[in-house]
Amino acid sequence: MFKAIKLIFTSLLAAAMVGLVMAWPTTFLWNFCLVDAITFVRPIGLWQAWGITVLINLLFRIEPAKS
Repeated sequence: MFKAIKLIFTSLLAAAMVGLVMAWPTTFLWNFCLVDAITFVRPIGLWQAWGITVLINLLFRIEPAKS
């Protein structure tokens, strides 16, 4: 029982860490490309980029082609 809880906790922690690492490119592109191109856009933080990444993945999920 303890092993299962530890495995679930470790898996959730790993997924959160991967998600935050994957949100870094969103932060970089937003802050260094978009802010300079559009005057009314403000810089965002890592948590906001993570939220944008999650939202995009929910809205535009690409399912693999079934053969």
